Formats: sequence, structure tokens, C-alpha cells
Amino acid sequence: MSEINPVCSKCISTGKVTCCSCKPWIPLTIEDVRRISRILKCDFKEFCVAEERRKEDTICFDEWRLTNLPVINGRFYMICMKKAGNCCIFLKKGVSNGCMLGSERAFICKLYPLWVDAENKVVYEADDFCLFIKDKVPIRKALRMLGETEESIKNYFLSIKQDWIENNALHRKMLTTLLQEVDEK
Repeated sequence: MSEINPVCSKCISTGKVTCCSCKPWIPLTIEDVRRISRILKCDFKEFCVAEERRKEDTICFDEWRLTNLPVINGRFYMICMKKAGNCCIFLKKGVSNGCMLGSERAFICKLYPLWVDAENKVVYEADDFCLFIKDKVPIRKALRMLGETEESIKNYFLSIKQDWIENNALHRKMLTTLLQEVDEK
């Protein structure tokens, strides 16, 4: 795992809402789950949760996300990172703020606050709490500050998109396992 990006560290040190604490969910791909499980040498149930998505939560979803959102017992679900309070369980606060997973963090975490639009253009997808948006940082500068390129952002996006399309059955299977764990408790 690598050093924590100074941009993320600065954002977290503000003590305000961040991308690691603003949303109730951080969606994971199958590759994310496998990679994190391997690094931590643990079962996915240690850091994953089945998060239910209401219809109003999916309004901003791209068509490929909506079409492939797993439905179990008539409800939409996503495999997401567990939380500690309102924050991701891997968010580290203190002397060196940031993600404990470093460069091994989930694809969505590497991609955020950016997204790839329908014209294959890298755009901001973040909420207005994001320092890049508040400070009106041009995307090219944000990419440099994050240590990313347009190509790397497009690759993270493509990995997420392919996972949603190609691994639907595996997502459903893992979600069923996570939901059974909850039922048994």
C-alpha cells in the first residue's frame, strides 16, 4: 500500500464532510472485494455489507447501472464497504489522515470525484462539499493533484462498468450471502 494522497489528507483534516463520510455507501466491484480480501487476508464478510438502494437513490445512475442493479426479494442491493459510524471503515483520522488501503483502495474511491460521461469525457461527479468543486479546480489540475490521468480515470470507470455488466450473478450470490449473515444475527 502506498502513501496517502496529500489532497485526500487535506480534505479529511478539515473535519467536514468528505467523500469517505458523505454517502451511506461505497460500492465495490468483485475485483475490489478480491483484492482487499487478499491484502487483508480475510473473508469479504469482514468489510462488505449489502446496502439496499431505494428507487430515488438510483435516479442519477447510468442506464448500465440501473439495468444491472441486483434485485433480491424485490429490492435493489449493492455490495458496499462497511462503515464505522458514517465513515468508511478504512478511513484513518489522526496524524496521517486518509485511506488505510492507500493505492489498493476501491476503484470508485480512485475515480471520485470524477466520472466518465456518455461522450467518454472525464467530468466532475462530486457533490458540492468536494474541495475541488468548491475551489473551482480545473479537471486537468485535479488529475495532476490526485496523481491520475484521464486514461487512468477512464480505466477505473471501465472496470466498474464491466463489473456491473459481467458479474451480476456473482454480485447477487455475494449479496445473498451477506443478507443471510444479517438474518442469522
